[in-house]
Amino acid sequence: MESKVKQLINVLLDVMAREDERDDAAIDLGNFEGDEVIQALCTVATDVSSCSEMVKGSCGESLALIWIRTGEINFKLLSQLEGTALDEAIGLIKERRTDWYLEFYRSTNEER
Repeated sequence: MESKVKQLINVLLDVMAREDERDDAAIDLGNFEGDEVIQALCTVATDVSSCSEMVKGSCGESLALIWIRTGEINFKLLSQLEGTALDEAIGLIKERRTDWYLEFYRSTNEER
């Protein structure tokens, strides 16, 4: 299983890979866990230069799926997401973990 995760991470991080391949890798990584998976998804989700909004959105969705499945959310990473990545993550969190959504919403409004 570990080699599958590494292959998916390699495709996701490969700026020369086709967009659909990177998107599929981002989606598939939502089925796995671990710091390496979270870091790769977060890296691409917050990349301002080499990635489409579609791939970033899939990374945000996969991050949310992992957090929901494990019952552990990283609000710091969530707050670093923007655009489609944030929209996708927040959409799932709002639907499945309203408590996290409300906590995130309160914390972001307190910072303003």
